[in-house]
Amino acid sequence: MRNRTIRNISAGLLLAVLLQPTGAFADERTLPYVDIGKHWTTKAVVRGVEEGLFAPSKDLRFYPDRLMTRAEFLVMLDRLFLRNQQQLQPLTLLSEQYYLGRDDAFEDPYLPYTDVDRLTWMYQPILHASLVLDTLYGPRALNQVFPGKELHPSRPITRGEAARLLQVFTLAPDDKTVWNDITSWSWLEGNESDPLKRGEAAVLADKVMSAVDADAFLPILDMDGMKYPVVPEIDEIFPLFATYVEHPAPDEQAYVDAVQAIRDREDDEQTYEALHKLASSEFPNKIGVHYYLSWNPDTPLEENMEHAFAAIDAYFANKIILPDRLRLLCANVYDIALQMEADDEEIYQKTLNHLQSYESIIRKGTEEWDSLAIYLAALEVRSGQTEKALSRYREMGRSDEAMRNTVHYLAQQGKLDEAEAYLQAIQPRKNSAQEVLKRGLLRELSTLRQQESVKNDLAFALRHFQQLSGYRVDGNAILSGYRFKYTQTVDQRRQTSHTVGYYQAPSKLVMDKLESYADESNHVEYVRDFDKQTWKKSRTDSFDYMHEWVESRSINERVKDLKARYLLQSFGSYDIITEWIPGEEILKKSRNVLLDAGPLKAVPIYINKYYIDRESDTLIAHQWRYEEIYASKKYLAYSGTERYGAFPEAVVHIPAEVVEGTVGTP
Repeated sequence: MRNRTIRNISAGLLLAVLLQPTGAFADERTLPYVDIGKHWTTKAVVRGVEEGLFAPSKDLRFYPDRLMTRAEFLVMLDRLFLRNQQQLQPLTLLSEQYYLGRDDAFEDPYLPYTDVDRLTWMYQPILHASLVLDTLYGPRALNQVFPGKELHPSRPITRGEAARLLQVFTLAPDDKTVWNDITSWSWLEGNESDPLKRGEAAVLADKVMSAVDADAFLPILDMDGMKYPVVPEIDEIFPLFATYVEHPAPDEQAYVDAVQAIRDREDDEQTYEALHKLASSEFPNKIGVHYYLSWNPDTPLEENMEHAFAAIDAYFANKIILPDRLRLLCANVYDIALQMEADDEEIYQKTLNHLQSYESIIRKGTEEWDSLAIYLAALEVRSGQTEKALSRYREMGRSDEAMRNTVHYLAQQGKLDEAEAYLQAIQPRKNSAQEVLKRGLLRELSTLRQQESVKNDLAFALRHFQQLSGYRVDGNAILSGYRFKYTQTVDQRRQTSHTVGYYQAPSKLVMDKLESYADESNHVEYVRDFDKQTWKKSRTDSFDYMHEWVESRSINERVKDLKARYLLQSFGSYDIITEWIPGEEILKKSRNVLLDAGPLKAVPIYINKYYIDRESDTLIAHQWRYEEIYASKKYLAYSGTERYGAFPEAVVHIPAEVVEGTVGTP
């Protein structure tokens, strides 16, 4: 639906690099308030302060039993969005640039309320929260919760209003049922109409953060193919592997110094020479010596792998069962294999064969066996033996990693009933992180069961949209560092369109005009060159970038050929359908598509959001974010928003002077 003028103007230009996220609200971290010491919400309030959700007050009091206002809750919500921006990105589509205040639009956004002054402390955070909610749930989403021209920011927020605003964190299918989820999960109690107290809001925020931290938010989704197989996070990767006294022997001191140098990233040739000397001596800590020799950046990865396995050999030679230590050593082997993949297609199978040789030494079902098995299963997945990996995951203890991998790969095979039965057989401790994860996995399985109906709903809405005799598009986009604002009139009967607007180059403070005509029946576009006062003709039946090819596929084709996945959520009067297409699937298809940009190397993100008016089944808006990396090292990031309105009287004739290639006189 987006016109090709945007890519024609900016094709071949470099994209500005996305800024890295920074720590937020660091200067707002304060000591706990003086009035929460004996309050039941103390722990949650303290965490809220540490996470930057709450700012200090002049009298150092939190007032946990005071009613929380709408403004206070929206400010807290904005900070929750900020804290969890990376986890929420599959639904918000927002990059780090947005959270650093660099919006894609030309005009400054504004709140739709007359009683929130721009100069007050609440304005900017409420505006930010409002914009995120618009992305999640459609235009003026905040107004769906607080209708009218006034927000009444000092009015106490009710529990039901708070629940609706937090719908994204529950993945509830609609804002009418989110209250049932939040109460059944013990996030809130009472009645929807009851006002929310400040201490209760802190507890609510604490539970939201815990759910996100437990990876309960879209835990199965793997947009770029890099998330699975999941392996444990290692807390300490620089252990000494032994205990040394205050005044160690010379060889012990040499080892400790080498480890410290590697830990501080000050290692050099002498560091590894010292370790090699220890390896050839009678120094007893062979686990540590070989482990750190495998970190040498100046030796071939094959040699590093030999040392990594030598460390595991030394572990078993010690005959002391330390599951955490074995887990670290296996993680090291796995990490080196990942680095070697580009140069050795068989590395995963080779590594698997070697690592499997230790399995007979360990008693199955023990924690030590789990430490080895989680990496054996990961290598089996990467070497194409998913069924073997699934069997191994099921044999493992009920670890979070085993749960997530089992459910993910069963879901990938369409075995949703089997995945649910597996989860239902697991009984985590009440209120534990694993219980939260289980709940998130079950919720996502329920959304996967709806794929066929959601796909059909979206296909129907798009067909309905394409049957309009005419429509108008108002769009904002950013591509290769260029910002665009445009209006497009589409004449469906004649299959023609006319686009006018402005664009701004990254290095310019001024905006330039843009104008184009498109003749879809003949696959031709005419773009105006305002400097030369001419029109440039180009074909529209070829593809510069891979996302253009994907856009040309029907919804059914995207599901069948690209494994597109959908999530339907309802909010107010809108149905919102999010579409994710795995980057690895797009990459596979790109090998058979001729692209002007050249061979595609990776697709980190491909997301669409469609906003549909529920009453009329009419598409009212579309938001997208695509990222593509090409073999030429070109990095393309394309994001934007379009809003649509029916325009039955639309008539677009392409002037003769445009077709002839010259601009006519006024």
